[in-house]
Amino acid sequence: MSTIKDSKLASVGKDEVNWAQRQMQVLEDIKLDFEKRKLAEQRATRRLKGENVLKENKTSKQIFAAAAKRYVGRNRYTRTIA
Repeated sequence: MSTIKDSKLASVGKDEVNWAQRQMQVLEDIKLDFEKRKLAEQRATRRLKGENVLKENKTSKQIFAAAAKRYVGRNRYTRTIA
């Protein structure tokens, strides 16, 4: 039995999720912070186990998010007048 009552509402749901991501950017920051902490915990665990620890590369999503955050921070209070 499916828990989806009306499959036509899927696009509306996707729109709402996208809106929330745009309006609540702090959630993305929390997610990235959690990922960093998780990676740090994994490295620490490997170090305690005596395994070789290499610094993980940032994903392209993390690099884009950091660049977007810097861009928004610089341009937050500037407006262009047409």
